[in-house]
Amino acid sequence: MKSMTKYIIVSSIILSFYLPLSAEYIFLKDGSIHKGNIVSDSAGSVAIIDAAKKRRAFKRSDVIRILYTELTMGKMLVQKKSGESFTAYMVDEDRDSYTFRNELYKNVEFKIPRLDVLFLAERNPSGLKGEADTESIELSWYHPYDKMEKYNIYTKSSKKDKYVLKETSRKNSYTLEDLPSNTRFFIVVTGIDSKGDETPYSNEIEIITKNIKPDEPSETEYTISQAGVRSLSWKSSADPDGKVVNYRIYGIDGDEKKLLGETRSDRFDVRGDPRFEKLYVAAVDDKGDESDLSRAQMAGRYKLVSFYPGVIFPMGKLADIAGVGFGGVFSYSLSNYYVNGSALGVDLGLYYLTGKDAYGELRKETDYSLFVPLMFSAGYRFDLTERLSVKPYLAAGVGFIYSDYTSIDRISDEYKDETLFDAGPAAGAGIEVIWRFGYSFYISFRGAGIYLAGSDEGIYAEAGIGFLYRL
Repeated sequence: MKSMTKYIIVSSIILSFYLPLSAEYIFLKDGSIHKGNIVSDSAGSVAIIDAAKKRRAFKRSDVIRILYTELTMGKMLVQKKSGESFTAYMVDEDRDSYTFRNELYKNVEFKIPRLDVLFLAERNPSGLKGEADTESIELSWYHPYDKMEKYNIYTKSSKKDKYVLKETSRKNSYTLEDLPSNTRFFIVVTGIDSKGDETPYSNEIEIITKNIKPDEPSETEYTISQAGVRSLSWKSSADPDGKVVNYRIYGIDGDEKKLLGETRSDRFDVRGDPRFEKLYVAAVDDKGDESDLSRAQMAGRYKLVSFYPGVIFPMGKLADIAGVGFGGVFSYSLSNYYVNGSALGVDLGLYYLTGKDAYGELRKETDYSLFVPLMFSAGYRFDLTERLSVKPYLAAGVGFIYSDYTSIDRISDEYKDETLFDAGPAAGAGIEVIWRFGYSFYISFRGAGIYLAGSDEGIYAEAGIGFLYRL
C-alpha cells in the first residue's frame, strides 16, 4: 500500500513537469467544468492535474462528459439553413449533431442536427495586428461575423501579469497613445454585443514601442595641431529613454561616408584620412540607435549667414522725398579669420520707403521709393559672457534708390509722372548686440547711422532684429 501511494505521488510530480500543452475538460452534473490533464482513469473515478499543478479526482457517477479537444469558452454564432440564427456555447459535437448550452456553467443542454446548420462562427475578433511608434501603437483587427457594438482593448506588460482594460473602440481599429517608449506590451481585443456579452480574447500580439534616439552632440568643434591631428570635442548628449554608451566619429567626402572611430569620451583625435574635411559626431544609445549627426566646426573660425528685418528713418534731402522704410538686410560674414574677435561681412538690403508730399518745397509728391544698400563692414566682437557679445562696426558701400513721383512744372504748372533711379556712395558706423541661444543659432539687435551721397544725399538711421546661423 505504501509503495502504491509513493508511486502515485512520484508519478504526479513527474507529470506536473512534463504535461503536454493540450488539456481535457471534465463536465460534471452540477454544471461545473474542470480543465486539466488526465493522470488516471478508472471505472470508479478520473483524476487530473490542473493549471495550479494540483491533483483533483472526480467520481465517475458525477461526470457527464470528458472533452478531449479544446473548448471555445465564448459563445458561437450558429446560422441555421432555415435563416434562423442564435448564439450559444458549444460543449460537444458528434457525427450527427452539435450540443449547446445557453449558460456555460449550467447543465441545461440542447442539440441541433448537423444537417440543420449552415455554419458556425466564433464571435471573438481575429487577425489583431499592431504597428508601434515611439509613443503609440496603431492597432487593427477583423470584425467577427456577428455584429459587435464596441471593442475592448486590453494590455499588460509581461506574460505573468493580468490583462487590464486600456481603451474602448467603436471601430475595428484604434491607436493607443501616450505610451512610454522602448516598452513591451501584450495586447488582446474582445467584442461587446448588443446584450453586453463580451467575447473571448482575440489573438494575442506582443509589441515593443520604438526607442527614442539620443540627442545629437552639441558645440562640436575641432582644432588642428602642427602635426595635422584634428582634435574633436563636443558637449555630451542625453538619451530620453535610456543612456548614451558611446560616440561615433564620421568623415564625409562627397557621397562617401566613413566611420573614423568610436569613443566613450567627449573627445577624439582624428589621425589620417585628410581627405575627409567634414567631420561629424553621433551619439549611440544602449539600444544601438544613433542620434542625428553633429557637424564639427573649426574652433575659432566660422561663417555666419543672417537676415535682419528692420526699419530705416531718412533724414536730410532723403527725408524730403521719402518717409519711414520697412524691409530687411541679408548678410554673410567671416569671424575670427585674421584676428580673434574680428568680423568681416557683406550686406545686401531692400527697403520699401513710404511716399512723401513735398509740393510746397520741391513741387513734387513721391508715391513710394525702393532703397537697396550694398555695404561692406568690418567690426570687432567683444565677448561679455559665453553667450552675449557686443560688436561695433564700420560700413562702406553704395546705395541705390528708385522712386515713382509726380512733379509740377515750374513754368506750365503741369503735373508730370516721373521716375528716379540714382546711386551714390555710402558710409557709416553701427553697433550690434548678439546673443547665442544654441551652438549654431544667434539673435541680435543692431543699429547704424549711414551717410548717403548723391543727388538725394542725406543720412538714414537703420535698426533691425537679426537671425543668424553658423555654417
